[in-house]
Amino acid sequence: MTAELLVMNKTAVALAADSAITLTRESKKNTYRNIYNTASKLFSLSDHCPVGIMFNGAAELNGVPWETIIKIYKNSFFKNRQPTLKDYANDFIVFLNNVSSPLYSSLFPESQQQLSFTSLVYIAFYQIAKKIDITAKDRDMGDDAVKDEIAKEWIKRYHDILKECADLNGATAVFGQETAEKYKEGIELCKDDLFKDYTISDESANQLREISAKLVYKDKFINPSGIVIAGFGENDVFPSYASFTVDAVLNNKLKYKQDDFINIDHINKRAYITTFAQDKTVTTFLQGIDPAYENEIHSYMRNILTKSYPNKVVENLGRIKKSKKADIEAKLRIAGENMLNDFKSKSSDYCLKYHLNPMIQALETLSKDELAKVAESLVNLESFKKRMSLEDETVGGACDVAIISKGDGFIWIKRKHYFEQELNPHHIAKFYKQ
Repeated sequence: MTAELLVMNKTAVALAADSAITLTRESKKNTYRNIYNTASKLFSLSDHCPVGIMFNGAAELNGVPWETIIKIYKNSFFKNRQPTLKDYANDFIVFLNNVSSPLYSSLFPESQQQLSFTSLVYIAFYQIAKKIDITAKDRDMGDDAVKDEIAKEWIKRYHDILKECADLNGATAVFGQETAEKYKEGIELCKDDLFKDYTISDESANQLREISAKLVYKDKFINPSGIVIAGFGENDVFPSYASFTVDAVLNNKLKYKQDDFINIDHINKRAYITTFAQDKTVTTFLQGIDPAYENEIHSYMRNILTKSYPNKVVENLGRIKKSKKADIEAKLRIAGENMLNDFKSKSSDYCLKYHLNPMIQALETLSKDELAKVAESLVNLESFKKRMSLEDETVGGACDVAIISKGDGFIWIKRKHYFEQELNPHHIAKFYKQ
């Protein structure tokens, strides 16, 4: 996991990323995690253009580290300046999808694509198997026939959830089925390994194959990476950013979706701040309330206003017809829901008025160095909260910070090195030559 932050106004965009990376290995019985505070997640996308890129989530795409992919793109494919930041972002996605590139077969060989597909299927099947085991234990079921029914229930439930997910742009059910058929051996291996303790019916086995196919084209990401590209195109006056979610290259096609595209303009959006990956502490700072605490309040109020209070009122009405009681209770529930929505609206307005909007207004006038300080401080705040809690420190390590402006381009404010700079003068000299 990680914490990353983007802050921008009309002058520049600041990017900050921590150094923590979590390696997870799961079995049916245990989950093993190793956390390292040495990862680099923030890079320039060109030595000559004002564009930067960050990644979060999974650190690899089809077994290739994102750092390697980014630097190959930067050194070998980044040749032309683009009119807009959106063009830079699209060009990077095109690079990941360029089957005709000489490097494509080295980056994403067929054997690795099959392995990546099998890995996604395994994770999905593992999630189902875990639900089956938990349900069987909760119900204290020792009967194998009953366990088989629970397995059937959860496989169908996961299948139905995926069925309701939207199709990704450019992806089709036909392509998903072709991919599942191409890599069907992996599906069978996962099924045999994770459901060996159950008797899987033909119907459930077919649903598992359909689940595998849907993982290719549905808006359901199993082991995602987040990609953030920010800066200026040649014709851009103000900065902007685009963000994507990426899962894997499967059957020579990248599974991805674009999440956001935000650009600073003259009037409507003169400053912007957002977080990526872990953001609970930063969101609390910006909005003035912990999101989890806010959800708990809303849940508690919904229970009172739409259930407990209407029930109490109806219980104390005395001798009136059941139909009349039901009508009164229904009206009270509707009134309670309306009151809850009004409360949500007013609390949201308060957060905007006294927390987020003043912050945005302050960001509009900040200089480049101050933008960098804001980005770094909020990432460190997330890291500090993790350090002081009983949770795994999945945010931490040195914070890399960069500023991108139209005139100065990509400038490092803070950057960790895995080597001593004075012992590697040739590395520094290379950039001066460029």
